[in-house]
Amino acid sequence: AGGDEVTEIIEYKHNEDTGEMWYEAKKGGRTTIKITTNNEKFATFAIDVVVGDGSTEYPFMVNNELDLISIGQDNRPLSGNYQLSTDITLTREFVPIGIINVGGSTTIQQFTGKFDGNGYAINGLNIATSYDKAGLFAHLSTNAIVQRLTLTNATITGDYTYVGAIAGQNDGIITRCIVTASTIT
Repeated sequence: AGGDEVTEIIEYKHNEDTGEMWYEAKKGGRTTIKITTNNEKFATFAIDVVVGDGSTEYPFMVNNELDLISIGQDNRPLSGNYQLSTDITLTREFVPIGIINVGGSTTIQQFTGKFDGNGYAINGLNIATSYDKAGLFAHLSTNAIVQRLTLTNATITGDYTYVGAIAGQNDGIITRCIVTASTIT
């Protein structure tokens, strides 16, 4: 192996709704796993593994709907760095990032990190419940950056004070983003 060794597992997770299972590593880093065999029919190969920790160097990778809705929850802080790794299609109503429900009380917390869409798209953003601030992100702080993201087929309906496809309220930087075939009513 090379690079930073990523060997400590902090938690096994299982989503009952989707059946997805995964481990979350304790720290970010890069390592190479080399697989060799004595059988001549199989070639030796190596796999580079990168584990995100939310830092600038190793952002949390957003690979699917579950990763996206996890931003601001558990070990995915609103101050982290995130990078989309593929196009994502959302299949259920979305709660804006930064809307936190605790004990029946709803609060709005600002996203202070960086979200890099990496040229990929999020399709089917659907927000139909009334929140004070509605968009993919409820509120972007002055330090927040959202870049290189496309939103397609977004539908945001309801009674809001602040509303936008990417951010309900934006005090940060939104750059090189596209919103297409979307409605806000």
